[in-house]
Amino acid sequence: MQTKRLTTRALFSLLVLLLVLLGRGAAATEPLPSEMADMRRWVSAKFEGKSQAAPDLGYLLPQLESGSLERNSRQGHKLKIADQPFERGIHCPSRGTVRVHLPTEGDRFSAAIGVDSNDITYYSSLGRGNVTVVLEVDGKEAYRSPVMHEGTTAIAVNVDLNGAREFTLHIEGIKAAISWDQVDFANARVTLRNGKELDLDVLPTAPLRATYTLDPPFSFEYGGLKSQELLRHWSLELRSQELDPQRTEHSQVYRDPKTGLEVRCVAVEYHDFPTVEWTIFFKNTSSGDSPILENIQAVDLRVERNGEGEFQLHHNKGAPATPNDYEPYETLLPKNAEQHMSAKGGRPSDGDFPYFNLAWPDEGVIIVVGWPGQWAGQFARDAENGIQVRMGQELTYFKLLPGEEMRTPRIVMQFWQGKWRRSQNIWRRWMEAYNMPRPGGKVPQPLMSGNTSREYVEMMEATDRVENMFIDRYVAEKLTPDYFWMDAGWYSNNGRWENVGTWEVDRKRFPNGLKAVSDHAHENGIKTILWFEPERVTNIIPNGCWPR
Repeated sequence: MQTKRLTTRALFSLLVLLLVLLGRGAAATEPLPSEMADMRRWVSAKFEGKSQAAPDLGYLLPQLESGSLERNSRQGHKLKIADQPFERGIHCPSRGTVRVHLPTEGDRFSAAIGVDSNDITYYSSLGRGNVTVVLEVDGKEAYRSPVMHEGTTAIAVNVDLNGAREFTLHIEGIKAAISWDQVDFANARVTLRNGKELDLDVLPTAPLRATYTLDPPFSFEYGGLKSQELLRHWSLELRSQELDPQRTEHSQVYRDPKTGLEVRCVAVEYHDFPTVEWTIFFKNTSSGDSPILENIQAVDLRVERNGEGEFQLHHNKGAPATPNDYEPYETLLPKNAEQHMSAKGGRPSDGDFPYFNLAWPDEGVIIVVGWPGQWAGQFARDAENGIQVRMGQELTYFKLLPGEEMRTPRIVMQFWQGKWRRSQNIWRRWMEAYNMPRPGGKVPQPLMSGNTSREYVEMMEATDRVENMFIDRYVAEKLTPDYFWMDAGWYSNNGRWENVGTWEVDRKRFPNGLKAVSDHAHENGIKTILWFEPERVTNIIPNGCWPR
């Protein structure tokens, strides 16, 4: 009960402290230049209105009759041609083609080719393969191998690319009734004209993700129309200012010339972490009521992967006071899948934990919702290589009176490459650097709190005498807590702590208010915490029933 009733600030601070303590002793993890560059391109597009294409690193475009191209192995086994093993290369499990696009002009292509000899399929004892490899450069055949079978010694290939940026590998067979027409391109490498060497197994698989668009990373409906259409016709003002050497603030201000609504997106870009955060503000600058604002999504953006692998969401259960609070989950998001997330009961981490790590092969983004109340969101996978992420306050449908202003949840996004667990360590370092409270300029040490929650049904059956008795017992046992926690139920509640009413102290049990408890704690050198949830204000329910 205590855990799920933390205020947002207290929960946030305790979680940050836990993350820091877990990370102590771990090797320092520095952000990669490529991660920082990726974040910079995204920020430039979304908050500066400057679209920047990613650098051309090359790619592979396989078009095979069956199966998928594999890197450095065949179904988990090291590449093997006849009796010779190979550490690197690509494996093509069927006939077809692989188009190779290079980042710059190519000089030579080299590889050891042959039918893979790992005896791991039913067909390996039947057809044994009848494969010919053809290399095509600029539409012309530059190399053709003899027919190869399983057991044939690897054939060394070294072909002049003559400056070409693209070439195609053809895997051909005689189309026998039963065949094992597959091939390894072991140690497949291109020497570029600039002298650099490029292994084919490191190239991503096309189609590559698109250039980041200039579309805002949020959405809403206003007067029955979607923001994607409205914002095109509103004025836009862009500003940037340096907050300190490690942070730059970017502001976008959209203004509706008809109704005077001002939509302001304030983002902070970090220069020492691949991290950016933003909050949206809506203000009515007119003298009349605004049209209806609804379906506000603090984050509404498309994430794309390259042409292989799949999206996997790393996330956690929240803390509804169950034995498996914060249990980690891994959810695969195949084509057309949807994953819905939400808080419960107005508590930000009572249902789903609002921290998400969306991963795809060798890359990903961490997306976090910062909101002290009810939020909801979804990850909607399309039929191609993208996924739409939408999150915000769960229900929004209201108008703004003249001069009124409201804000959305804060969204934080971190870009990462490599292993997803590494990204968690970088996130931990960012949290410690920019979010950890530092009273007196120092990171706080672990704190201990005492309470009577389990003994007196939170505080629904507690009295000032009981509370003070527990404080005395803590001190007598030399377990003096830093804080004494007065939990739910200190108010008039009609038998259920959820009946918070108007937050008036129950004078029958606490005739002198809670000051009698806090004074006694202070006399023993103990500070106090008082639980309440502003978002849970409700009237007393006469029969004690709480709608679930």
